[in-house]
Amino acid sequence: MEDQYKTRISEEKCPECGAFIRYGSISAMGINKEFRLECPCMVEKREKERKENITSGVSVIRSAMREYSGMKTKQQSFFLDKIKPIEGQQEAYKAAVAFVERFSKDRHTTGILFSGGVGSGKTFITAAVANAVIDMCHISDDDAERAGKGIADRKYTPVRFTSTVELLEQLKATYNAGSGTETAQNITDRLKKAPLLVLDDMGAEKPSEWVSERLFEIVDYRYNEELPVIITTNATPQELKQKIGERSFDRLREMCVFIPVTAKSQRQTAGKVV
Repeated sequence: MEDQYKTRISEEKCPECGAFIRYGSISAMGINKEFRLECPCMVEKREKERKENITSGVSVIRSAMREYSGMKTKQQSFFLDKIKPIEGQQEAYKAAVAFVERFSKDRHTTGILFSGGVGSGKTFITAAVANAVIDMCHISDDDAERAGKGIADRKYTPVRFTSTVELLEQLKATYNAGSGTETAQNITDRLKKAPLLVLDDMGAEKPSEWVSERLFEIVDYRYNEELPVIITTNATPQELKQKIGERSFDRLREMCVFIPVTAKSQRQTAGKVV
């Protein structure tokens, strides 16, 4: 005997929408089992809540990615579509947009080294690239829904963003730290393996053999794994070579397009640009 499935409309009404509640029943092997069917309004409500959680969850996850990347609060608000490049920034802006396009197709792509004076917009443009990479990172609906419900997930970001001065200070701090503190190797591993690494203000650190070795360790790994790096520096190429060492500089020449940023300082003080 084949199983039989039937539905019936009851006299009960849904407390949400007022529609009559339906019941389903199935008969198999002489046994009949009846069950209440979910009202379409509840299905619609649940799907609406899921979509809202996904939308808010994507925003939560991307915000966490920005913070976890190492970008400062101000840098997290820089976006390419908000930039109106001024004279001296046009080439850098075009290079930034082109990088994002290349990276979206192939993560093993050529990086950029922006060189220019203080306040010329190098970090502004670079942070906008980092945010663009974060915004193109795939987030599954399930992960977004969990985040939208406030369920914490593991930390992840496709970008690591740090100034070389801060990086070297962090590494030095690990040498005198007690057990349980993050090791220098853990710090360098994150930077070496990130899909995109941004080293801001390279050359501002005090040059030494130790500094050259630490930077070379990171640059050399990414060179061999063909992972891109974006660098900003106030130094000229020749000055940078002297500061970071010939080995790192030679690899950067092959890994990056060198782009000068010649705009005058756009930083403001007392309400005016200087």
